[in-house]
Amino acid sequence: MPALKNPKHELFAVGISKGKSATQAYKDAGYSPARQNASALMSKHDIASRIAELQTTTAKRTEWTLERLVARVAKIAENAEAANQYGPAVSAMKELGILTGLRVEKSERKNVNAVAELDEAELDERIAQLAAREKEATGGPPITH
Repeated sequence: MPALKNPKHELFAVGISKGKSATQAYKDAGYSPARQNASALMSKHDIASRIAELQTTTAKRTEWTLERLVARVAKIAENAEAANQYGPAVSAMKELGILTGLRVEKSERKNVNAVAELDEAELDERIAQLAAREKEATGGPPITH
């Protein structure tokens, strides 16, 4: 579908396709702000069709597929290596590994406050230590709840 014949209608459709509210797109197209008129304009068949077309075109242009990402990162790795930039080349290679599933990022988390693992005597001792630290820090008896 070609651009709409009415330039204000086209500007309105472009604004909507870029994510603006109907009211804002209506105002940006040169109309006086009026929510009900913006809504009415948006419901016109030719304008609604143009908005859908613009949104589809934009989505296709910005769509990143896994294949496209892999090709782009591979090119970056090759260019970096050709320029003797081995740090960026290695980073790109790592990213390629992640994208292709050949490299899995792993992290280990350790719970340093593993209270659940303490037995009753250890828990009592830990509470006593914390109460003593609080008394020392505040100069008074520990706060109890």
